[in-house]
Amino acid sequence: MDKGTRYSAKRIVAAAAVGGTASVISGGKFANGAVTGAFSRAYNDESHWQEKWDAAKEWAVKNGGV
Repeated sequence: MDKGTRYSAKRIVAAAAVGGTASVISGGKFANGAVTGAFSRAYNDESHWQEKWDAAKEWAVKNGGV
């Protein structure tokens, strides 16, 4: 997870590339799959970034980290 940012642009771009490629392989348009993949990552997965970050900090504190 990128510190201080809500979304990871690298993960969103990677999801777009995978979605576009999968769309082409299945006979669709790259752009449609890319947009679907990017929005899926941005709005479904990345929207829970704070929960993931808090859980990671809690684990680090319990295990002698931070």
